[in-house]
Amino acid sequence: GMLDIGDEDSSHPLFYLPFTKRHYRISITTTTTEDNHVLICIADNGCGMTEEVRARLFDPFFTTKSIGKGTGLGLSISYQVIVDKHAGELWCESESGKGAAFWIKIPIVFEQKNAESTALQEVLLAST
Repeated sequence: GMLDIGDEDSSHPLFYLPFTKRHYRISITTTTTEDNHVLICIADNGCGMTEEVRARLFDPFFTTKSIGKGTGLGLSISYQVIVDKHAGELWCESESGKGAAFWIKIPIVFEQKNAESTALQEVLLAST
C-alpha cells in the first residue's frame, strides 16, 4: 500500500508554502526483504497525479512540464537502469490529491562470477 508519511501538521516539515497552509514532506525509507531484495520507497505528500499520468511516467519523452522545461527522459532512464541493468523493479503508487510513492526493488546479488574469474586468473598467473 501507500507509504504513510504523516499528517500535514508535522513539526518536522521539509518545506512549507504559506499560501497553501500545507507542510510538504519527502520521505525515503529502505528495508531488506525475505527474498533478498533491497526495497526503497521515496514518497511525498504533494498533489499526487492522475492515473493517466501515472500510467505513462516511465514512457520515453513523456513529461508534464512545459515545452523546453524537461526532456521526459529521467524516469525512463531510471526504469532502464533499475530493471535492465540491476534486474529490479520500479513502480509508482499515486492518487490525485494524495501524494506519490516511488518504489524501487533491487535484488541483493553476490558477485560469485567475479570471485571465480579472479581465482581462475590467480591460478593461471601462478602457473606461468
